[in-house]
Amino acid sequence: MHDAPGGSRLRELEERARRAEARLARTEMICRLGTWEWEIGEGRITCSDEAFRIFGHDPQSFEVKPRAYLKLLEPEDRHSMTSLLRTAIDECEGFEFEHEIARGTEKEPLVVFGRVGVEQDDGRVTALYGAIEDVTQRAMSIRSRRRLAQERTAMAEARNSERRARIIANASSILDESLDYAETLKNLAHLVVPDLADFCFIDMLEPEGHLRSIEAAHADPRVGNEARALRLQYPPDPKSSSPLAEALRTGEPILLREVDQEILRKSSRDEEQLEQIQQLGIGSAMILPLVARGQVLGEITFAVGGSERRYDERDLRFAEELARRAALAVDNALLYVAAQTANKAKSDFLTVMSHELRTPLNAVVGYATLLEEQETGDLAEHQRICVNRIRTSAQHLLQLIEEILDYSKLDIGAERVEVQEEMDLVELAREAASLLEAVASAKGLALNLVLPEDPLVLSTDPRKVRQILLNLLGNAVKFTESGYVELRLQPSAERITFEVEDTGVGIAVEDRERIFSPFHRGIERPGVRRPGTGLGLAVADRLTALMGGELSVRSVLGEGTTFTVALPYPPGQ
Repeated sequence: MHDAPGGSRLRELEERARRAEARLARTEMICRLGTWEWEIGEGRITCSDEAFRIFGHDPQSFEVKPRAYLKLLEPEDRHSMTSLLRTAIDECEGFEFEHEIARGTEKEPLVVFGRVGVEQDDGRVTALYGAIEDVTQRAMSIRSRRRLAQERTAMAEARNSERRARIIANASSILDESLDYAETLKNLAHLVVPDLADFCFIDMLEPEGHLRSIEAAHADPRVGNEARALRLQYPPDPKSSSPLAEALRTGEPILLREVDQEILRKSSRDEEQLEQIQQLGIGSAMILPLVARGQVLGEITFAVGGSERRYDERDLRFAEELARRAALAVDNALLYVAAQTANKAKSDFLTVMSHELRTPLNAVVGYATLLEEQETGDLAEHQRICVNRIRTSAQHLLQLIEEILDYSKLDIGAERVEVQEEMDLVELAREAASLLEAVASAKGLALNLVLPEDPLVLSTDPRKVRQILLNLLGNAVKFTESGYVELRLQPSAERITFEVEDTGVGIAVEDRERIFSPFHRGIERPGVRRPGTGLGLAVADRLTALMGGELSVRSVLGEGTTFTVALPYPPGQ
């Protein structure tokens, strides 16, 4: 019995279809590509075996419904996928997607990439179909590369931050080590080359309005010399239209990511300068005005050339910090010079005035002495008292003038330690106390001396030691109304200690730092004016420091005060 011709043809077609399906299945498996179809009207989804394998779910147990698939997604991806499906149905348009889904019991999520097409009838979508691909390994590889790139970037940023922190620390050290701002700025320029810049130009704005070149640094000394020579030949013009002039006018930094031909032409006075600037090969630059207390003092320019490197906003922020510190250092140096100039002018004035004042005062003292000693004739008792007061007042005025002169010399650093031949400090202490003995006796105060029995001989500056003791003893007598003033000398192996103790008014805790300030006149009482300039303790403190010693105080308000002068023994060690 033979098959009918139609049956044989049918079996052949069925076999071909089976083989085609098998080939498709193998192709899907090899390509790791699954297919699916969603018949919208029937609500039925058909998936290929490879699609189930990709999902990691059993076809017999997994509910093949849109909502079941959407449950596998993360909330954010679920919302996105729902929106894409709705748009595809409404607008008859396919789409692509990529997201993670849960894969059976495996912990590692599945990353799938898919394409969705639409089937329509009379403008209405009847089915969606598509293909999905397992791109987990590729995504992991991309993530690994991305993570590696991020790690490399983070390491580069860390190295960059470390390098910049080192530059900031070194720059701060350089800027703090000297008040010669020109020298420190030169050192700063060479510090930043080549870490931050290939070129570093620094210019200061002079009072006349022109720029004075401080430095033009480059890693290659030859190129640096050429840049320096060019800067001297063609100093930047603050009145030009160049970016540098604009930064000086506005006080704002300028970032030139690309230094193009137009910028170079604006920065050049003629074709010769333009050609020389072009030869430097500057590709990117930052111009930072040096601003302190609202005033533009100069500018610093960082530039790179001969490479693909270009400055960005982070570089500008870092450069601004360097410029801020540099401007502060320059301003401090200028203030110091101004203060020194003012101090010298003040000292010169006081010196001249003191000489002018001392000449007539010496005459007053001399003639008063002659009258008091009755060299010009006998004086009545009331006349002798008046002459004595004239001489005493004139001598007091001379003492005040000497005190002001001493402080003025110390203030400008003109005073020097002058070590003389060996002398007896015990005798020097007795001599200083004897000069205050009459004043203490007039106030009814006991002036006690606690000194070594044997001489204490050493080489020192006797004038300064005597001045320190006179100032301390005079202060003690001035502020003591009853009791005593005591001078003690205590030598040891490393230092010599003078102590001046009194039973006077004492010093409040909050005043103990201020008493060594110039012109501080101690405790003022209503209706009581203390004589003197308020310089005695300030002079004693500075003279002690000049000799390498230390002046300290301890006091109880209302009970008394003790000043201690500790001088190195031998002096200067």
